[in-house]
Amino acid sequence: ARKLNDESIELFCTVMRACPKAELVLKSISFHEKAERTRIRKRFEKAGLDPKRLILLEWIEGGINHLQLYRHLDVALDPIPYGGATTTAEALWMGVPVITKTGGSYVSRMSTAVLRGAELDNWCTQSTDEYVDMAVENAQHIQSLRSSRSSWREKVRQSPLGDADDLMRHLFASFRALR
Repeated sequence: ARKLNDESIELFCTVMRACPKAELVLKSISFHEKAERTRIRKRFEKAGLDPKRLILLEWIEGGINHLQLYRHLDVALDPIPYGGATTTAEALWMGVPVITKTGGSYVSRMSTAVLRGAELDNWCTQSTDEYVDMAVENAQHIQSLRSSRSSWREKVRQSPLGDADDLMRHLFASFRALR
């Protein structure tokens, strides 16, 4: 919820206007508080989103339970300018592609770094229009995305992002250089 600034809300609502059958699913640890859910709902309603199309998932205990909530998603929309990192990696691992808008600062390039590490550069957009267009394009092919979910984990595993041995070699080399 901390990443839901006005810019992200407007972007998500633009996507939702362009994809009239879609639902927006959001998850945050803060959604366990009724006041926070109400606040977020009001912000999206003020931005023009029909409240029936907004689903807020509350925090759930247990890592496996958390990851299983990705089954509710077809495509993840990365917030701007504070994109995901762990969330992006989790989504990919659970078979959910992520659309991101590459920014000019460290925090706005985290998802781009994860997607590029997974050799999924084609999910990185340069503008709001490209972001929305990609969301619309994928909304038209939801069944195809759903049927390929199981292949996403293997894509990540086979990519540089999933190469744990290479990561360890680089970490050890860095640690040695610090001595």
